[in-house]
This record gives sequence, C-alpha cells and structure tokens, in this order.
Amino acid sequence: MRQRIAEDHHRLLHYANGLEDMVSERTRALETARDDAESANRAKTLFLANVSHELRTPLQAIILHARLISGGAHCDNNRGSLDTILRSSSHLLDLIEQLLNLAKAESGETPVLAYSTFAIRDLIDEAASTIRATLSTGNQLSVQCVGEAITIVSDRTRLLQVIYNLLRNADKFTTNGHLVLMLDFAADQNHIRLTISDDGIGIPTEQLHRIFEPFFQGGTARGAVFSGIGIGLWVTKSIVDALGGRIDVSSAPGKGATFRIEIPITPSPRVAEFNVSPGSDGDGSARVPRPIPINSRVLFGEDETVIRDAMGQFLREAGYVVDACADGTAVFAMLQQDCRRYDVIVLDHRMPGYTGLAILKAMRDTLLIHTPVIILTGNDTSELREEAARYSAALIAKPVQPERLIEAIARAVDGDVAATIHPGSLMP
Repeated sequence: MRQRIAEDHHRLLHYANGLEDMVSERTRALETARDDAESANRAKTLFLANVSHELRTPLQAIILHARLISGGAHCDNNRGSLDTILRSSSHLLDLIEQLLNLAKAESGETPVLAYSTFAIRDLIDEAASTIRATLSTGNQLSVQCVGEAITIVSDRTRLLQVIYNLLRNADKFTTNGHLVLMLDFAADQNHIRLTISDDGIGIPTEQLHRIFEPFFQGGTARGAVFSGIGIGLWVTKSIVDALGGRIDVSSAPGKGATFRIEIPITPSPRVAEFNVSPGSDGDGSARVPRPIPINSRVLFGEDETVIRDAMGQFLREAGYVVDACADGTAVFAMLQQDCRRYDVIVLDHRMPGYTGLAILKAMRDTLLIHTPVIILTGNDTSELREEAARYSAALIAKPVQPERLIEAIARAVDGDVAATIHPGSLMP
C-alpha cells in the first residue's frame, strides 16, 4: 500500500511539474505576443503621427503658394510659386500612392504589373535627370553603366518607382556627399543588377534586418529619426518581389549604404497574365502620341466642379469637343438623347445619381452602346478593375495628369483596347 501511495505521489509530482512547465511556457508565449503587439501598436502610432506630418507639409506649401498667386503677387514670384505647387502636389501624390500600396497589401492584393520592352539605360537616364533637379544642396549623383544597349521586359513604371525611391532615400541620408547609380549584369547573366550607393550616415547594424518592414523608421546611433512615413523601402521591396527580383542592403554607421537590386531580363511565364503597358505597342516599342481626330467629342461626367472645369479646359485645349455633366443622372440623360454623337465617354466612378460603373453596365447591357469608356476612380480595387475589364472599359486611378488622360482618350478614339492605368504611371 505504501509503495502504491509513493508511486501515485511520484506521478502527481511529475504531472504537477509538467503542468508548471506548460504554464510557464504558455506564459512566456503570451508575454512575447503581448510585447509584439505593443511594439506593433507603437510602430503604428508613430506611423500615423508621421503620416499626418508628412501629408500636411506639402499641403501647407500648396495652400500658401496658391494664396500668394490668388492675392496678386508679382508675376516674377508666380512662376516660383507654381513650381512649388507642382512639386508639392507630386510629393503629396507619392505619399498617397504609398498609403494605397500599403492598404492593398494588407487586404491581400498583389501589385498589378504592366509589362513592356524598353532600354534600361533610357530608364536610368530619366531617373537620374529627374533626381538631379531635386538633390539636396551639396549632393551629387553619378551614373555608371556596363552594357549601353541592354533591353529588358519588365514593368517600366514600377521599376522607375523603385529607382526613385532608393535615390531619394540616399539623398535624404547624405550631406555634401556622392550618390552612385550603377548598372551591370548579375552573375547569372539572366538578370540586370542595379546598385544605388551613397556615402551618407549609414544604417546601424542592428537595424539592417528591419529596414524593409512596414512602419519601421530607423534612426542614427544618437537616436535621431528622419522624415518619411516608414513604408518607402517596404514598397520598394514589394515591387522588386512582384517583378521576380531580389533586393539586399549592406551598410555601416558613417560609411554610407549600398542597395543592390537584381531584376530578370525577361520575366517568368506569368507575364501572360498581365496587360502590356499602356505606353507601349504590342511589340513593346515606344508609342508615338497620336494626333487628335478632328471634332472628336467627349462626354465627361465629374461631380467635383474644380476637377470638371479644369480637366474640361485641358481637353478642349487639346482639341476635343467636351460636353460636361455634374452627375450620373445628367450623363444618362445625354446618352439616351443621342449616344452616337460621342467618340469617348469619361466617367468619374463615384457620382451622384448613377456611378460610373452603373452607367457602363447600362450602356453595354441595356442601351447596347459600345462607345469607348474610361472610368476615373480614387479607389482602384481589384473588383472594380475586373468589372471595368469585363465591360471593355479602361480604368484610370486618380489623381490623373491631364496629358495621360488625353493620351488615353486618343487611344480609345483610335480603337485601342482598354487598359488599366495606375497612379504611378501618371506622373509627368
């Protein structure tokens, strides 16, 4: 009996010790999860604070310089104010595009790519000339290319965005220094390699593994944090991954940073899933802007007066005859009255009365109107893109530069197939 009691006691002790170990392990796991959640919450709080600051800064510049112009400032000052407004608007658009990319990724969307064939040197020269005009005082950029005539099949707009992001990042962390953009072949000869290096402050070693994370904003060894919303490098890596490439970084405090990107010269077979770039012909060659057909008439539906009036003026100056409507009901009435008078119909998606997509569906299914349609939207979800494509319409994400809309209309008048245009491709 005593032996049996001793054995039972031993088993109970064993179970108790095991239970304590399980409780301890579970407690540690919960503490780790709590710490991770608190860290993520702090990162998002900092992210929101930075977003608020970064969005307000260019908006403040736009407001002040617009007021200077509207207040009758001297003509000599107007040009500078207009340039400031344009630069600040482009900066604001870039920030908004980063936020849209983040929102799409968190909802499970993968980047939509548009492949074309292009000379990589032309892309590099375009990026370099644009960045040189905005470099911080004292910084210089040099370009080194091995293989002047390298032609690749990739998403030109997205790759240009990657180079912009990395060059701007290098400029931000460099003072009176030197930036280098270099092109050569990767070791396997099936990829190109782009190297962006600087001799700036560098990145602390303990931060290198985190710099591609969303919301993460590194600082110097002294703890200083720089401007930005903390997702530029994350966006860059997301694009590189989507293009089938890879990116890495090497750095040390006080010794600058070097980012290396390898992009396939030709994409994997999945290229067939994507559209050809709207700026290229089917063979990938650059498209020459088409002349405006004489007396081409456009029906333009947009409920925002400031957008409708300004865009209508750009279209008329380009040679189009424009009938503008302030809501979907008016658009529908104009179509029922005489749909054959219009060569192209441009519709804001979210209009009072009828949305752009509702009008498109009614045109195709009920009115049997096959006039080319372009839908403008500030929320280019995959569902909206699919619906637009199903009804043979082009989808352009706002904000859109007038030159790009004019070119899209010219393609539509010329009978080109519909294509999806993304905000990153709308910059001048």
